[in-house]
Amino acid sequence: MGGRRQELSAPSPSTPLLPAAPTAASTVERSASSPLALRVAATVATEPLLEAGPPDAVPPPPGPPLGWTRSSGKAKSTVAWDGVVVEVGSERGSCATAECDGGSGGMDGADPSNGGIDGPVSTRVMDWHTFRYALVVAVLQALALAMVVPVRPKLLLDAVGGSASTAAAVTGGLSSLDAIIEVISNPLLGHASDLYGRRGVLLLAQIGLVIDFGLIATFSDQWRVYVVATLVGASTGVFFMTLSTVTADLAVGTGEEATAYGILGATYGLAFAAGPAVGGAIAAASYPTAPLHTAMAVIGLNALFVWCALPETAPSGVRLAARLSASRGQGGWATSINPLPRLQVLFQSDVLRWLGATVAASGVATGGLGSILFYYTNVRFGWGPPETGRFFSALGVSMIVSQGLLARPLVALLGERPFILTGFVLDAVHLVMYGLARKESSMYVALAVATVGYASGPALKGLIARQVGPDEQGALQGGLAALATIVRPAAPLVTTGLFGYFNDRGRPGVPLYVMGSLTLVATVIAAKALSHPHLK
Repeated sequence: MGGRRQELSAPSPSTPLLPAAPTAASTVERSASSPLALRVAATVATEPLLEAGPPDAVPPPPGPPLGWTRSSGKAKSTVAWDGVVVEVGSERGSCATAECDGGSGGMDGADPSNGGIDGPVSTRVMDWHTFRYALVVAVLQALALAMVVPVRPKLLLDAVGGSASTAAAVTGGLSSLDAIIEVISNPLLGHASDLYGRRGVLLLAQIGLVIDFGLIATFSDQWRVYVVATLVGASTGVFFMTLSTVTADLAVGTGEEATAYGILGATYGLAFAAGPAVGGAIAAASYPTAPLHTAMAVIGLNALFVWCALPETAPSGVRLAARLSASRGQGGWATSINPLPRLQVLFQSDVLRWLGATVAASGVATGGLGSILFYYTNVRFGWGPPETGRFFSALGVSMIVSQGLLARPLVALLGERPFILTGFVLDAVHLVMYGLARKESSMYVALAVATVGYASGPALKGLIARQVGPDEQGALQGGLAALATIVRPAAPLVTTGLFGYFNDRGRPGVPLYVMGSLTLVATVIAAKALSHPHLK
């Protein structure tokens, strides 16, 4: 073993080994495979930071590189790791300019803490060809999930005898169970994607979702089957988390990160602009579970595309470092599960503590919206899958408009920090407007207000990421993901409990007032964070 040498592509020294955690689009994952199947549409734009994500970046082998050499225009490093000599070489790691070493043109005096290089090396080039394949995968999966959004809660409502309060209570319990399982499954599968690659994890997630949908389609009138389906879906529900990691594999260090994630978010928006309306129309025109069968077929087609066309994007350096660390008992499966150590990054400065509190408060405030929205509109307006489908298709359009058209102009007009606070206030207002709505058109007016608020999500995410250096991004995103795993189980239980209590007393809108009030609390915390003198 000691004589083995391995060649792998070296990441840019300014780039963390593991990419940032997924964006808001990853909340698509659990909604369509969760009991209610519409938490995604309600939260995809309002919870840009609270998703379960991969574990912390696997640390590189300890100790400085043994030395740097120049060969054929490449910068190469050899690192001894328990008898294994790893050779790292890359064209983008070449030191062709004096910036690498202060003018010597060589690697002398390189700083081991910066991967052995003083100063910037060279910028990676975005692989747009592979990214286009990833977008095809994204739109097919999101379309399949979106078709189920307006249908699954109606099936559960029928399974419990038509009681919206009972259906909401079951939904809250299953949503919390879903979130608890993900505390274990998401880090484990994220670690698996680092060890073995992204494609296998994507395919596993697709198989799990097909089983989930198949169970519901076959036994839709048995509410206990929803428990089994939730267990299956939650255990494998990492498709969009992994796809976001694929995007990071391709974009981080190229300067195209914001563009790539923006395009990915717009792709999800396009799917949600069409999918819910299509699913509702299919259910109305054929039979109630037809959208589930259609979604299973689309996921099967997408799995074939992943298998045949999507290249592996996990850098070989990441996979090797993960395996080496696992062999030494560092960053392995057991340490991946516990979210608490990953929270430490949020306590390393006062600024991050306040920003973390902002994210947590926002998650508690809005995390249960999707668990009650179908049942609320069913009680208030008599909506079924067709009406719900049209509403969530409108939400998809709202996502496209807010993040694709409004975000940048509004930041330029209002400034980043004022716009973030404005977004929180508008989020609170639109929740209260939902609760006050007495006509269907009022829901769409509230959605229009929310559209402006949604646009502030990327600005908040970018501001938080700016508080740490490039070498700490993986830890920061892992900390935010860990925070999400702690917050998420509580919100659905609280929201559905409130809905059941007040709906039985003829006041189904009260939970939305409470959510709006909690969002204002999050606004106050955000104001404190954004006024901090050390905020970058």
